[in-house]
Amino acid sequence: MAPRRTQYIELSGPIFEDDVARRFHDAVAEGMEELGDEGASILGAAISQRGFVKTGRFLRGIDTIAKRADKDNSAGFVAIVIADGAWPNGGPTKTWFERGTRKGVRLRTGGYGFRKTATALRGHDFEHYFGGRIREALDD
Repeated sequence: MAPRRTQYIELSGPIFEDDVARRFHDAVAEGMEELGDEGASILGAAISQRGFVKTGRFLRGIDTIAKRADKDNSAGFVAIVIADGAWPNGGPTKTWFERGTRKGVRLRTGGYGFRKTATALRGHDFEHYFGGRIREALDD
């Protein structure tokens, strides 16, 4: 049997620095937050178009939440949510807005604002939100 040969490759450069993963995740998280804010605006427009603005509570209840469990190893996630208390006393829920039903009964045509927001965000140019930030983070 032939002796085993071990080969070593040495890698160097800015992409292999110790904090490059953290910088990369920071750049992605920043882009996701901007994309989430854009989504909140789209959802707000959908709510306004469907007439859910009588008091404005539902519209003001839109919030963007960004969470990162480990800043060094994760970009985390961003969610667009309706804050608790947007409708006091058991008023219309986001499900009623989305599907038009309440307790299984069709009350109105669904607004499908969350679905429309997701579709609109998928159509965005992600290069705008992430590309420049990632290049800048890896160039440092």
